[in-house]
Amino acid sequence: MATSFADFVKSRKEQENEKDRSASILYAHPTDSTVQRLLSRAGLQGSVEAVINSYLRVTFGTFLHDSVQVSPRQFPEMYAILTECAEKLSIPVPRLLIGPGEGGMGMNAFTFGTDEHSFVHVTSFLALQLSPEELRFVIGHECGHIQNQHVTYLTLAYLLHYQLFNKFWHKPDDYKFPMLATRVPLASWQRRAEVTADRAGAICAGDTEAGARALIKLRLGFASLAQDVDVDAYLAQGEELRKQGLVVRGQELMQTHPLVVKRIKMLRLFAQSDLFYACTGLPRPAGVDLLQRTDLERETEQMVKVL
Repeated sequence: MATSFADFVKSRKEQENEKDRSASILYAHPTDSTVQRLLSRAGLQGSVEAVINSYLRVTFGTFLHDSVQVSPRQFPEMYAILTECAEKLSIPVPRLLIGPGEGGMGMNAFTFGTDEHSFVHVTSFLALQLSPEELRFVIGHECGHIQNQHVTYLTLAYLLHYQLFNKFWHKPDDYKFPMLATRVPLASWQRRAEVTADRAGAICAGDTEAGARALIKLRLGFASLAQDVDVDAYLAQGEELRKQGLVVRGQELMQTHPLVVKRIKMLRLFAQSDLFYACTGLPRPAGVDLLQRTDLERETEQMVKVL
């Protein structure tokens, strides 16, 4: 395995020159893989990365240098989780930073940058609120974005939306169409990329229920509140959404992540599949008919789609 990101990127590019990038990550959502192939063939990666790197230097320079980088000397237990996830997904150990969230109390984790120069950021409050198993899911999720080469285009989608939203806010009539024309298709891909990353998190944790608990805590903002959540009752709320009209459900079209109730259901579906055991190396349960890949993806798509 490559020991640095430079070696990793060089090796990956050499492999891409030798064969089509259609050799997608085993566990990736099929639509996610298809979109990634199309974006790769468009030949825009280099130009996009140059723009993003310039933006990062200007906008995130202080942020990057002022956050605390996880290492064997700083947050060694978290660093151990990071290295385990990287090894599990066959990527070099990425740069992981800890810093305050919005208002000092936000619970969030994200990966930003380009596929060649990326970093994972975990807010301080999230690091305090999650158990080691839950943190392994979250860090594995972010490492999944790196392994699946989501980072460049996820960052581009964020910047594009941020800029258009500012213009739309001041001149809604002029920017309504560009906003919808870019946001809806990008968000559709992003939701499926999050399915892929959630699977990576489950593979790293070796347990989808740790992911469910982490997602509920992220949604509520406090671990103490999550203790009173009945997960099955919470998931039942998702069934009510299916009964709502198109106007209500259509609000999801602009969201970059599937609803948490859907993400938990899709994680549990993944745990019932043969693919989960193939990726984790865990022993398959005796006497249980596991979902095959075609059935897994068909049922997953039924959940992740909005309309």
